[in-house]
Amino acid sequence: MSILKQKSKSSNVKNLFYFPTFLNISIAEFASFLVHFIARGRPKLHIDMLKDYKPQTLKNEPNPWDDLIKRALHEDAESHVIKVVRSMLKAEQEWGPRDDNLYIKIAQLTVEGHEKYGWSW
Repeated sequence: MSILKQKSKSSNVKNLFYFPTFLNISIAEFASFLVHFIARGRPKLHIDMLKDYKPQTLKNEPNPWDDLIKRALHEDAESHVIKVVRSMLKAEQEWGPRDDNLYIKIAQLTVEGHEKYGWSW
């Protein structure tokens, strides 16, 4: 019995240290975001411009995500490009497509920006 109690106590101790570590990492991430945001002059988000965005290279396919994924996986593509495309695809799958196609517009803007300007993170 004493061995079982010792194991359960040690697992409880591990669980106690997980939450504060996660919380500390979250605070550090937010502080880093805040510093970058202020250093860039607190840029405004222009959601209306994003909603009015017209893709320059949109193929008329039944599923435009197929073309976007192919273009994002291009051999010289930045790894963050595919991460953005995947995140927007997951968001659309999870919460459903929006009337303004915001998820696909964000993905298209990211891919086109990398193709045209060579955006690098």
